[in-house]
Amino acid sequence: MAKKQGNLPGIDCALLKTLCGIHAPSGEEFRMKDFLLDFISKNKKKWKHPVKVYHGDAFQDCVILSFGKPRTAVFAHMDTVGFTVRYFNQLVSIGSPDAPMGTKLKGEDRLGQVECLLEFDKDDHAFYKFGRAIERGTSLVYASDFRETENYIQSPYLDNRLGILNALELCKTLKDGVIVFSCWEEHVGGSVPYLADFIFQKWKVRQALISDITWISDGVEPGKGVVISLRDRNVPPEENSSIKLFRFLISVEFLTNWKWRPAARAMVVNCNDRICLLTGAL
Repeated sequence: MAKKQGNLPGIDCALLKTLCGIHAPSGEEFRMKDFLLDFISKNKKKWKHPVKVYHGDAFQDCVILSFGKPRTAVFAHMDTVGFTVRYFNQLVSIGSPDAPMGTKLKGEDRLGQVECLLEFDKDDHAFYKFGRAIERGTSLVYASDFRETENYIQSPYLDNRLGILNALELCKTLKDGVIVFSCWEEHVGGSVPYLADFIFQKWKVRQALISDITWISDGVEPGKGVVISLRDRNVPPEENSSIKLFRFLISVEFLTNWKWRPAARAMVVNCNDRICLLTGAL
């Protein structure tokens, strides 16, 4: 799909579509990590300020980017919900997937590509419907279904592909800060604790912004600007504490215009506002 910057100002729809199609459920973020490292390598010369990239075994599949003298960190999780294939066509949830019967799932095992249907029994246990047995341990995610109109984007995994897109947009102009692409946020608590400890030990950064999404709810209206949740907690009990790292944690849901569509189980966003709103905040 070609970019439609005129209709969706500030959003690289082609890049967003690519991000939404990358298979990276919790525990298998390596594909997203590889994509990001390649993207960073190809684009960093275009960015206004130099960047240093941290990745490797010590960070598992996480990636940290540092610019200048960091004062604030921005976190964007790379993983998604999904399913793991069990035996007898059973599926085990990764995170908290929520989709109706008949939803298309995709994956790959040693016999090839898989595109199957999600089913449930009378006790609401999840199963797959496919023409053969899928290898146990195979991960399945929602099949790509990226839809773009003049004002809306609808796709599985806008959580948190839009958060990633926003962080990459920020990289273009960020002078002093840290960008963190983290893992396992949809499952078992996430990788932020050890990443936060690294950031504190290296740069003494004590404040963070979370690049994530939300949906329309009471008090959150579409088209009214960015959603900011201020959580005044996790204050370190003593100055040298690096476990409870942040003096404050601001969760910024960069696009307020999300709406949960139960029939499609996808996130929809009205894209009247630009997504990169953080450059002046660090």
